[in-house]
Amino acid sequence: MAIAHYNYDNEETALLKYLLNFKLNVPQQQEFIDPLFDQLFDENQVASELYSEVGMLHELNSDNSLGSHSHNHLPLGQLMREELEQELKQTQQFFREKFGRPADSISYPYGSFEACAGISAEIEKHEFKLGFTMERAKNKSLKKDSLLLSRFDCNDVPLGKNELFTTENLFQNNLTRNWYKNESNITHKRKPEA
Repeated sequence: MAIAHYNYDNEETALLKYLLNFKLNVPQQQEFIDPLFDQLFDENQVASELYSEVGMLHELNSDNSLGSHSHNHLPLGQLMREELEQELKQTQQFFREKFGRPADSISYPYGSFEACAGISAEIEKHEFKLGFTMERAKNKSLKKDSLLLSRFDCNDVPLGKNELFTTENLFQNNLTRNWYKNESNITHKRKPEA
Protein backbone atom coordinates (compact mmCIF):
# COMPACT_ATOMS: atom_id res chain seq x y z
CA MET A 1 0.00 0.00 0.00
CA ALA A 2 2.89 2.37 0.76
CA ILE A 3 4.45 1.95 -2.65
CA ALA A 4 1.10 2.26 -4.43
CA HIS A 5 0.24 5.44 -2.51
CA TYR A 6 3.66 7.08 -2.77
CA ASN A 7 4.36 5.84 -6.29
CA TYR A 8 6.74 8.70 -7.15
CA ASP A 9 9.08 7.95 -4.25
CA ASN A 10 11.65 5.18 -3.95
CA GLU A 11 10.63 2.17 -1.85
CA GLU A 12 12.41 3.25 1.35
CA THR A 13 10.92 6.76 1.21
CA ALA A 14 7.44 5.40 0.46
CA LEU A 15 7.62 3.01 3.42
CA LEU A 16 8.79 5.75 5.79
CA LYS A 17 6.08 8.17 4.64
CA TYR A 18 3.40 5.50 4.98
CA LEU A 19 4.61 4.58 8.48
CA LEU A 20 4.62 8.21 9.60
CA ASN A 21 1.37 9.24 7.93
CA PHE A 22 -0.83 6.16 8.37
CA LYS A 23 0.55 3.87 11.05
CA LEU A 24 1.61 6.22 13.83
CA ASN A 25 -0.87 8.32 15.78
CA VAL A 26 -0.21 12.04 16.26
CA PRO A 27 1.64 11.76 19.61
CA GLN A 28 3.86 9.00 18.18
CA GLN A 29 4.55 11.11 15.09
CA GLN A 30 5.51 14.09 17.23
CA GLU A 31 7.74 11.99 19.48
CA PHE A 32 9.59 10.69 16.43
CA ILE A 33 9.72 13.80 14.21
CA ASP A 34 9.96 16.79 16.58
CA PRO A 35 13.43 16.02 18.00
CA LEU A 36 14.80 15.35 14.51
CA PHE A 37 13.24 18.50 13.10
CA ASP A 38 14.52 20.62 16.00
CA GLN A 39 18.02 19.23 15.53
CA LEU A 40 18.17 19.63 11.75
CA PHE A 41 16.07 22.67 10.83
CA ASP A 42 15.21 26.23 11.76
CA GLU A 43 11.41 26.18 12.01
CA ASN A 44 11.00 29.87 11.09
CA GLN A 45 13.14 29.49 7.97
CA VAL A 46 11.30 26.36 6.85
CA ALA A 47 7.93 28.02 7.43
CA SER A 48 8.90 31.13 5.46
CA GLU A 49 10.13 29.00 2.54
CA LEU A 50 7.22 26.54 2.42
CA TYR A 51 4.08 28.38 3.45
CA SER A 52 2.10 31.13 1.78
CA GLU A 53 1.99 34.57 3.30
CA VAL A 54 -1.37 35.91 4.51
CA GLY A 55 -1.64 38.30 1.54
CA MET A 56 -1.26 35.38 -0.87
CA LEU A 57 -4.06 33.51 0.88
CA HIS A 58 -6.37 36.53 0.69
CA GLU A 59 -5.63 36.86 -3.03
CA LEU A 60 -6.41 33.18 -3.66
CA ASN A 61 -9.57 33.45 -1.58
CA SER A 62 -10.77 36.54 -3.48
CA ASP A 63 -10.47 34.48 -6.70
CA ASN A 64 -12.40 31.57 -5.10
CA SER A 65 -9.23 29.48 -5.51
CA LEU A 66 -8.55 28.63 -1.88
CA GLY A 67 -9.75 25.48 -0.18
CA SER A 68 -9.04 23.55 2.99
CA HIS A 69 -6.52 20.78 3.51
CA SER A 70 -7.88 20.25 7.06
CA HIS A 71 -6.61 21.83 10.25
CA ASN A 72 -3.91 19.40 11.40
CA HIS A 73 -3.27 17.45 8.18
CA LEU A 74 -4.49 14.10 9.51
CA PRO A 75 -5.91 11.19 7.46
CA LEU A 76 -9.54 12.17 8.07
CA GLY A 77 -11.05 8.81 7.15
CA GLN A 78 -9.06 7.14 9.91
CA LEU A 79 -10.18 9.43 12.71
CA MET A 80 -12.82 8.65 15.29
CA ARG A 81 -16.05 10.58 14.66
CA GLU A 82 -15.34 13.08 17.46
CA GLU A 83 -11.80 13.76 16.19
CA LEU A 84 -13.11 14.24 12.66
CA GLU A 85 -15.80 16.63 13.89
CA GLN A 86 -13.20 18.72 15.73
CA GLU A 87 -10.80 18.75 12.77
CA LEU A 88 -13.47 20.02 10.37
CA LYS A 89 -14.85 22.50 12.86
CA GLN A 90 -11.38 24.00 13.38
CA THR A 91 -10.58 24.35 9.68
CA GLN A 92 -13.91 26.03 8.92
CA GLN A 93 -13.49 28.30 11.94
CA PHE A 94 -10.12 29.37 10.51
CA PHE A 95 -11.73 30.19 7.15
CA ARG A 96 -14.55 32.14 8.77
CA GLU A 97 -12.14 34.17 10.92
CA LYS A 98 -9.62 34.87 8.13
CA PHE A 99 -11.88 35.19 5.09
CA GLY A 100 -15.40 35.74 6.39
CA ARG A 101 -16.85 32.51 5.03
CA PRO A 102 -16.30 28.75 5.20
CA ALA A 103 -14.17 26.94 2.63
CA ASP A 104 -16.17 25.41 -0.21
CA SER A 105 -13.66 22.65 -0.96
CA ILE A 106 -11.34 20.28 0.84
CA SER A 107 -8.42 18.30 -0.51
CA TYR A 108 -8.15 15.29 1.77
CA PRO A 109 -4.75 15.00 3.48
CA TYR A 110 -2.90 11.99 2.00
CA GLY A 111 -5.85 11.46 -0.36
CA SER A 112 -5.82 7.65 -0.19
CA PHE A 113 -9.04 5.67 -0.08
CA GLU A 114 -8.58 5.05 3.66
CA ALA A 115 -7.92 8.75 4.28
CA CYS A 116 -11.11 10.05 2.71
CA ALA A 117 -13.77 7.34 2.55
CA GLY A 118 -16.69 6.97 4.92
CA ILE A 119 -16.80 10.64 5.90
CA SER A 120 -18.87 12.40 3.22
CA ALA A 121 -21.83 13.04 5.52
CA GLU A 122 -19.60 14.73 8.09
CA ILE A 123 -17.79 16.71 5.37
CA GLU A 124 -21.13 17.93 3.99
CA LYS A 125 -22.36 18.79 7.48
CA HIS A 126 -19.43 21.23 7.74
CA GLU A 127 -20.52 23.07 4.57
CA PHE A 128 -18.01 21.69 2.08
CA LYS A 129 -19.33 21.39 -1.47
CA LEU A 130 -16.33 19.65 -3.08
CA GLY A 131 -13.88 17.06 -1.77
CA PHE A 132 -10.78 15.92 -3.66
CA THR A 133 -9.19 12.49 -3.24
CA MET A 134 -6.01 11.15 -4.83
CA GLU A 135 -7.87 8.58 -6.90
CA ARG A 136 -6.28 9.07 -10.31
CA ALA A 137 -9.27 8.97 -12.60
CA LYS A 138 -11.67 11.21 -14.45
CA ASN A 139 -14.96 12.51 -13.05
CA LYS A 140 -18.06 12.23 -15.20
CA SER A 141 -19.72 14.95 -13.17
CA LEU A 142 -18.72 17.44 -10.50
CA LYS A 143 -22.24 17.32 -9.08
CA LYS A 144 -22.69 13.60 -8.39
CA ASP A 145 -20.82 12.51 -5.28
CA SER A 146 -18.95 15.81 -5.30
CA LEU A 147 -17.28 15.10 -1.96
CA LEU A 148 -15.19 12.23 -3.36
CA LEU A 149 -13.86 13.63 -6.62
CA SER A 150 -10.84 12.07 -8.25
CA ARG A 151 -7.93 14.11 -9.56
CA PHE A 152 -4.46 13.74 -10.95
CA ASP A 153 -1.25 14.38 -9.05
CA CYS A 154 0.84 17.29 -10.31
CA ASN A 155 3.49 14.67 -11.12
CA ASP A 156 1.09 13.06 -13.61
CA VAL A 157 0.87 16.12 -15.86
CA PRO A 158 3.45 17.56 -18.29
CA LEU A 159 6.75 18.44 -16.59
CA GLY A 160 5.87 16.14 -13.67
CA LYS A 161 7.81 13.00 -12.75
CA ASN A 162 5.60 10.65 -14.76
CA GLU A 163 3.99 12.81 -17.45
CA LEU A 164 1.08 10.44 -17.99
CA PHE A 165 -0.45 12.81 -20.50
CA THR A 166 2.48 12.38 -22.93
CA THR A 167 2.18 8.59 -23.09
CA GLU A 168 -1.60 8.23 -23.41
CA ASN A 169 -4.70 10.32 -23.44
CA LEU A 170 -6.19 9.56 -20.03
CA PHE A 171 -9.49 11.13 -20.95
CA GLN A 172 -10.15 8.66 -23.77
CA ASN A 173 -9.83 5.49 -21.70
CA ASN A 174 -12.31 4.13 -19.17
CA LEU A 175 -10.37 5.21 -16.10
CA THR A 176 -13.39 6.62 -14.27
CA ARG A 177 -13.53 7.16 -10.54
CA ASN A 178 -15.17 4.53 -8.38
CA TRP A 179 -14.07 5.02 -4.76
CA TYR A 180 -17.36 6.76 -3.94
CA LYS A 181 -19.22 3.51 -4.69
CA ASN A 182 -17.60 1.80 -1.68
CA GLU A 183 -17.87 4.60 0.84
CA SER A 184 -20.85 3.20 2.75
CA ASN A 185 -18.97 -0.09 3.34
CA ILE A 186 -16.15 1.51 5.34
CA THR A 187 -15.56 0.07 8.79
CA HIS A 188 -11.87 0.90 9.24
CA LYS A 189 -12.17 3.71 11.79
CA ARG A 190 -9.26 3.80 14.21
CA LYS A 191 -9.97 2.54 17.71
CA PRO A 192 -9.75 5.08 20.56
CA GLU A 193 -6.33 5.17 22.17
CA ALA A 194 -6.00 3.60 25.59
